[in-house]
Amino acid sequence: MRANLVVALLYPAAVAAWGWVPPKFSSPTPYTPESGKFHLNKSAKYQMPVTFGETLKLPQQIKNWDVEIIEARFSADAASLLPFIPKQLELIAPVVKVTFKQYKNITWLSSRGDNQIVFSVPVRYTSSSGTVTEGDFTPVVWSSSMEAIQAFRESVNLPFNYANISYDGRAMEAKWDYTTFLTLEHDHATPEAVSAQHSNRTNLLSWGYFPSAVGETPRASISQLTLLPSDVSIVSSEVPCTIKWQKPGTTPGEPAPGYDAMPTEWRIVNTIVALAVDGEVHCVSRSGSESLRYDLASVLYDNMAPMPELVRDGVFGKWEEQPSTIYRMPVTFGGDYSPSVGPAYYPDGVSLWIQHMTDAEALLPYVPSGLKLLSPQVTIVFSRSYNVGWLANRSYDMILVMVPVSYTYPNGTEIEAQIDIVVWESCWEGCLITGREMSGVPKIYADTVYDNGTMVHGVTTKTMSAAWGGIDFLRLSATLPEPTPLPPSNMTLGHGFQWKYFPAPADGTKAQISQLTDYPSDARTTSQAIGSGCEVKWLPGHPGNLSFEEMPTQHVIINALANLPVRGSPACGLSHSESILRNDLSAVIVDNFMIPEHDTLYV
Repeated sequence: MRANLVVALLYPAAVAAWGWVPPKFSSPTPYTPESGKFHLNKSAKYQMPVTFGETLKLPQQIKNWDVEIIEARFSADAASLLPFIPKQLELIAPVVKVTFKQYKNITWLSSRGDNQIVFSVPVRYTSSSGTVTEGDFTPVVWSSSMEAIQAFRESVNLPFNYANISYDGRAMEAKWDYTTFLTLEHDHATPEAVSAQHSNRTNLLSWGYFPSAVGETPRASISQLTLLPSDVSIVSSEVPCTIKWQKPGTTPGEPAPGYDAMPTEWRIVNTIVALAVDGEVHCVSRSGSESLRYDLASVLYDNMAPMPELVRDGVFGKWEEQPSTIYRMPVTFGGDYSPSVGPAYYPDGVSLWIQHMTDAEALLPYVPSGLKLLSPQVTIVFSRSYNVGWLANRSYDMILVMVPVSYTYPNGTEIEAQIDIVVWESCWEGCLITGREMSGVPKIYADTVYDNGTMVHGVTTKTMSAAWGGIDFLRLSATLPEPTPLPPSNMTLGHGFQWKYFPAPADGTKAQISQLTDYPSDARTTSQAIGSGCEVKWLPGHPGNLSFEEMPTQHVIINALANLPVRGSPACGLSHSESILRNDLSAVIVDNFMIPEHDTLYV
């Protein structure tokens, strides 16, 4: 018995969600579906996209030998802090730390750097057995590295968000898009006091949260208080400083104050700006080394299996999860913005797509063994979405790589869909994280350039290029006539598979979530054109495979795709469309996907 989830096999929802509905691309030769050949290795640490293996190799101790720290500390009214501190934590003192960290020569990023801002307050956690843990609760951390954001959100549940953070040795400025929300200035030249080098261990406590892929009823897949110890060896000096938080500007008619300027950060920044500061701001300049003890990370409290509350004295936080509310880290500033609950409208999208055949034996290693490959064909789509409402009418780009597969239930029912094996996205402001964490879309970051071309003799050659770290890794091109408008039609519901996977804190070789999910969408194509001269070029102009030094987190993925042979003549085209992401209809097809019952079944 077969139950088709798709209107036609090659109408994948993951792309239809952004408007692409191409014609069928039939295999020139018969092909008998085969099971994928990717298996989880019990000693490997995975992050999405999973089937390319260990793409991000975090060491058990993440040592940063070259870090500069500017820490601003001030007292605040406890009443203004408690609403974003979980009720399980006791506030030790109403003191806020805003810590800027400039990391240089990060080993796992091939000696690249990262700027971070850590917002924290001192807390105490007492377990049901009476064990006491003290440390800094971190409601939010901003980082300028998408790779660091994904690594620490998913490996140790730290609430990393993106910001453009610049530092010139004296002044730090943090922006979201074009809006500056924090500045910190200090004077190294006139230290007020100097202390000798010292070493100590600090504890970072954070609330990790991943929303469920089941969209009809908002709930969590993971919701827990996590501990990450850190060893530091530093030299400190007190320095004069000034710190300034800035509210985002407001516009008439926006959903909330500052939403248009910062649609994913407005609530966080507005909450922090409203803190009642008591007294002066004190700053300390530090330099030295830091070792994040990933090997000692642990879950202190699991809200999915809450424990009885203790009778306790002290000043405790007031935040707790609300029913029928979905969150995204950082969670304690309130429920998530649209579209995490309910449909998300994409009014205007353009998609440049190319499909080609390849060798099954070359493709099967990147298909999960729990699925069957229906045809050895690869679909690559560049999609640009304009005027996205939940991003305050901003636009962003995606590149999707998909293959047609089927899943067979134990009762014999078979369902077919495309699965995204990797997705690149240019949107660092929040959509990349939301798609990964809710539905398991295997999104990673890329810079994209789209050339709309100039019409000559009735046709236009359109091109798209993608890069990371200044290295071009993909170029698509197609020669196209003017798109033909299509008659008005109803939207068509499509479906698509994702493999949602998150490693467990402290032991990255285990999964805390591994699910095959369905991410549905409604789409309507408004115009389309079938192209010629269809070209896919991986690593254009690059001599051979990428190295770790060139792309530390993506070289394995891109090399694998670049080495897939292109058989026959590719098909290509362009479409314009409108679509609705049906987050409310998303679902888990298989829980514990690809996780064997016994470790002996691992490779």
